[in-house]
Amino acid sequence: MKRAILSALGLLVLNVQLASGAHATVPALNKVMWIWMENVSSADMMTYKYIRNVWRNNPSVTLQSYTAISKVTQANTIAMVTGSDNNVVDNSLIRIGGAGLVGLLQAKTIPWKVYVQSFPGGCFLGPGTSDYQRYRVPFLSLDSVETDRFLCMNVVGFKYLTDDVQRGTLPQFSVVIPGLSESGATSDTSTATSTLQALLDPLLANPDIMAQTTIFISTTNGSGTTDPNLFSMVIGNGITNFGQSVNTAYNHYSVLRTIEDGMGLGTLGQKDAQAADLDGFWTPPTP
Repeated sequence: MKRAILSALGLLVLNVQLASGAHATVPALNKVMWIWMENVSSADMMTYKYIRNVWRNNPSVTLQSYTAISKVTQANTIAMVTGSDNNVVDNSLIRIGGAGLVGLLQAKTIPWKVYVQSFPGGCFLGPGTSDYQRYRVPFLSLDSVETDRFLCMNVVGFKYLTDDVQRGTLPQFSVVIPGLSESGATSDTSTATSTLQALLDPLLANPDIMAQTTIFISTTNGSGTTDPNLFSMVIGNGITNFGQSVNTAYNHYSVLRTIEDGMGLGTLGQKDAQAADLDGFWTPPTP
């Protein structure tokens, strides 16, 4: 189904094979927003007209061979901010030593926020109930964030996302984590598509935001889908063409490494340091 849709649209499909550890020339990424969905496959999401329209009407690329690190949600989310799954085997609350990605951002004095749907706010460290579950927010499991009220106040609810988009005050780096149902984790692809539409429409309608922002969309975990190729898309600044697709095998470490390189952060020296950057669709640097 997915291949048929791509062929019917007549858009560019790039068959790029990048060796593990090879590094593309990632352009400077002025602003990054990383949206985390859950349990949605690339093939299923691309059957929805809204997703296809976003893809073909904006500088964008789908990563058609994008896989998770683990079948455990928390292992994936921890890996996405530390470069390692830290031997996480379940979703029980844990504390990870060090600062992870937050440490890299802080070292470069890059403003950041994590927008979490249904988050109670106020540095809430409880396990959560219903639509909010803390194991899906790995930043609150980092020792440096959990023990520092100044840092943990960067984890906020969705009201702040709405306000920041409207006011043009999005930070240089942000992560957006929809609720359990809205992300697709406990619902379906239709719900996940509606969530993405609610998130993307205000961004895509704002030329100032899109001129400087690269939006990464990753599916954290695929335990609820039989298709190992999870939905992943990159939209916006730095991408050379509309409606591209790349078949190279990538995972969460690849996106983390790409963000690290694009924002000049350095690496965490874990599996991110060994990962290949996303490649095959970036705008070449000006000579």
